[in-house]
Amino acid sequence: MSRLPETITFDPVQELRMATATGAILFDAARIPQGDASLLDANRWPALSKHGRGAVRDVEGSFGRGVLRTYRRGGLMARVNRQHYGWVGEDKTRPFCEFRLLASMRAQGLPVPAPVAAGYWRSGPLYRAAILTAEISDAQTLAESITSLMPNADAWSELGATLASFHALGICHADLNAHNVLLDRDQRWWLIDFDRGTRRSLDINWQQSRLARLQRSLLKVGADRIAGWSSAWQLLIDAHDHALRHLSTMRTSSPRPQA
Repeated sequence: MSRLPETITFDPVQELRMATATGAILFDAARIPQGDASLLDANRWPALSKHGRGAVRDVEGSFGRGVLRTYRRGGLMARVNRQHYGWVGEDKTRPFCEFRLLASMRAQGLPVPAPVAAGYWRSGPLYRAAILTAEISDAQTLAESITSLMPNADAWSELGATLASFHALGICHADLNAHNVLLDRDQRWWLIDFDRGTRRSLDINWQQSRLARLQRSLLKVGADRIAGWSSAWQLLIDAHDHALRHLSTMRTSSPRPQA
């Protein structure tokens, strides 16, 4: 039977807000003593590398190595307006929601990157945005490592249990795919890119839909053409379901605080 995922203890995010001429930024004061909106300007950085159609670049500063991501639309909307979103209030902007979700997940010991800074620039009814997160060192995406991982039963079981640790806390990743799952040198799994991620009430339907999305992504990168694929995926599902049942039981059986 698969083991439950290890809970990680992270330093708390010290959120501060700074207004700018056309918007605002949030930043972690433990990593950046003073707010600086230029941290989110892609033109400031000599990029170590670019990926994701240029929307994501690896950068390095006083905070260490990080990943700067400019928010860009996908699908049909990208043909009309790639970088702008409708204004619905500061607390509902995509960067602020993602920054705070990452901070809260790390407070619960979930393996996600640390938010460094996030901000938006408003122009009338529209805004554009960016977020800077800490790099997960020496890690490869699931898509990059799938061939070498296929015979590793423990890795697939641990990935399933890791996904269950998110689902047990109601974390719904909006775009769970093989490029947003990382495995580091210590064989620990991480999830990245929580744009549009949410906390939801526990329900098997959305949890299963996330797994189905990951499966479709793996098939797109050719997982089914690698020997052992079916067994590996079943290991992931079995470990996920076992861990989710156990974690859910732990939550319901935990003593409630006295009124």
